[in-house]
Amino acid sequence: MRGPNLSNDDRHRIRCYLFENSKDGKPIRGSMNFLSAKYQVDRKTIFEVWRVAKRQRENGDSLQLNSRIKGKKGRETLEVPIDRILATPMGERGSLHAFGEAIGVSATTIFNWVKQGKVRSHTSALHSSLTDENMFNRLIFSLSKLSYDRISNSLKFKDMGNIVHIDEKWFYISQDGAKFFLLSEEIDPYRHCQSKRIFPFTFQDPAKRRSKNRPAGTLETKSVASINKQVTKDMLINKVIPAIHSKWPASMSKEIIIQQDNAKPHIEGNDLDFLMATN
Repeated sequence: MRGPNLSNDDRHRIRCYLFENSKDGKPIRGSMNFLSAKYQVDRKTIFEVWRVAKRQRENGDSLQLNSRIKGKKGRETLEVPIDRILATPMGERGSLHAFGEAIGVSATTIFNWVKQGKVRSHTSALHSSLTDENMFNRLIFSLSKLSYDRISNSLKFKDMGNIVHIDEKWFYISQDGAKFFLLSEEIDPYRHCQSKRIFPFTFQDPAKRRSKNRPAGTLETKSVASINKQVTKDMLINKVIPAIHSKWPASMSKEIIIQQDNAKPHIEGNDLDFLMATN
C-alpha cells in the first residue's frame, strides 16, 4: 500500500500509540495493521516509525520523528540562457518550437519560462516606414493643400475627401501582426513597411503536378511577373473601383479623383474601359 506522506504530528501520534500498546518492548498483535489502515500507509512505514522511536528511547536521545521530506522539488528548472536569447534573431522566435530549437531547449521549457514570467510573449504590429525623402515629400504635399481663409484670417486644409491615391507595386509581403518570445527586459521589436493596406498583384494558378504538399489542380497564389498598363487597368476596374463603390459614404461628393503618379504602367484618364467602370 502506498498512501500519503505522514506529517510530523501523525508520526508523534503513532509513536505514542505504539508505546502505550506494547508489551515486553514489542507492539501488541494487530497494532501495526490498525495504524496502517488508519493512516493509509504501508505497514513498513509504521514499523519504521516504531524502530526509530524505540532506538531513540533506548539511547536516551530526545524523541524526534520529523519527516525527511523537505517539500516537493519536481524537475529542476533550467536557467534562462540570456546571452543565447539576445543573440537569437526575432525571425527565429515566432513559436515555442522554433525558439526552443534556436537556443537548444525544448518547447515545454519555453512554455514554463513564460508561465514563470522569465520570458514573455509579444505580438508585434507592422508599422508604416518613411525615409527622409518620403517625409520631405509629404511635408511639401501637405503644404500644397493649405488655403488661406480671408474671413477667419487663418490657414485651413483644402477638402480632399474625394481623392483616392493608388500605388502600382506590391513592395512588401509581411504579416500585419507577428508573435515573438522576449526576455522581460527586452524592448518590443518595431516592425514597419511602406504600406499596410494594399491590393496585391497576384493571381490563382492550378498546380500542374501533384506533390507531397498538395494534389494536382490545387490553386496556388503567384505574383504577377510584370506590371503593365493592362494589369494596372484590371486592378483598377476589378478591385479599386468596386472597393470605392462599396465603402464611399452616401453623404460625400460623387466626384471622385483617383490620383496616379507618373509611372509608365498607369493608364490615361480617358481610357474607355475605365470610364465605363466608374459610372
